[in-house]
Amino acid sequence: MQIGSKQWKALIREGATELGVEVDDFAMSGFETHAAEMIQFNRKINLTAITDPFEVAIKHVIDSLAAAPYVFDQARLLDIGSGAGFPGIPIKLVRPTSTVTLIDGVVRKVSFLKHIIRRLKIEGISAHHKRAEQMNRHPDACYDIVISRALSSLAQCIQWALPLVKMEKGVIIALRGHVAGDELRSVDRLLRHGDLGQQSGKKNHALSVQRFSLPFLKDHRTIVRVQFHG
Repeated sequence: MQIGSKQWKALIREGATELGVEVDDFAMSGFETHAAEMIQFNRKINLTAITDPFEVAIKHVIDSLAAAPYVFDQARLLDIGSGAGFPGIPIKLVRPTSTVTLIDGVVRKVSFLKHIIRRLKIEGISAHHKRAEQMNRHPDACYDIVISRALSSLAQCIQWALPLVKMEKGVIIALRGHVAGDELRSVDRLLRHGDLGQQSGKKNHALSVQRFSLPFLKDHRTIVRVQFHG
């Protein structure tokens, strides 16, 4: 199987459909460009350990698209620790009216992100060499959705996201593998009793967990969402 082949594209379409996501030709072309450029850059800089086209389609593209049903039109989205651009870029391609900000603490990865944004020739997406902790110092950093994928501990991801998500109707999304019960209890304690400073108004929240199997591989995945109501 090769990136961009009919088989590769059919794999993504079938997997996305299983997750309730429609992939049009525009998005598919973007997935192909993104994946091909990532593999090329990966020969020079370490972007990902996943380079097999089959696994790139499933473990990167389809895995990222699992969050797309929760991204509404014209959402302002922040992807923390975006790495090679997952999940932010695939989400942008299937939700083109969204405004997406990618941040990462590794300058070489951000250089790749800026390159692929230029190659994709799409507006409403940008990449920055910043960590989430640095974003906290910007009072205008206020997003509808703050998302992360397999980044640090679950509680740490939520803590980084808290100062960056909107006070009303904001959503934090964490894409994870298996999530244990004690991890969820830690997050719930953080949200209910943690020292959130100016974010204390966000304690009116709903914590939800969706467990599913990644199409084709049947690997266990979890989507943890925190929805704030102001």
